Amino acid sequence: MGARHVPGFNPALNGFNNPFATGFNNRLGGLNHPNLLFPNGSLTGGNLLSQVLFAVTLGACVRAFGYDVPLSSLILINTVVGLFAGLLPVPGGIGVSEAGLALGLTRAGVPSDTAFAIALTARFCTFYLPPIWGFASYKWLASRRYL
Repeated sequence: MGARHVPGFNPALNGFNNPFATGFNNRLGGLNHPNLLFPNGSLTGGNLLSQVLFAVTLGACVRAFGYDVPLSSLILINTVVGLFAGLLPVPGGIGVSEAGLALGLTRAGVPSDTAFAIALTARFCTFYLPPIWGFASYKWLASRRYL
């Protein structure tokens, strides 16, 4: 319905010169060129690498507790939990991620009490500790006037 009001979609409006519509059409033109959206595959490759690294971190926590879960299962668990944590309106997915990780690990064959401990350990390593290192790095960079 809104496309009727954008030049390029409605032939009657093609002669209309609106800066917003021109900018909008320029942005739409980028959709025809995948190299503009995904230069050298960096967006998709970076997301894939991120998912694999988070799954490897979860796998390291699983191994630390003495269990073994295949990497493919860990990638699936991490991706599904990340999807649900992003969809639910909870800041940072706090609580949702831990419960999802524990449920996924339980379904993968880890006892539920150990799965919950693994989920908390993994979230501690990937969500709660990095701000501490980030704050220390920020202070160091600010003291040397890099920021």
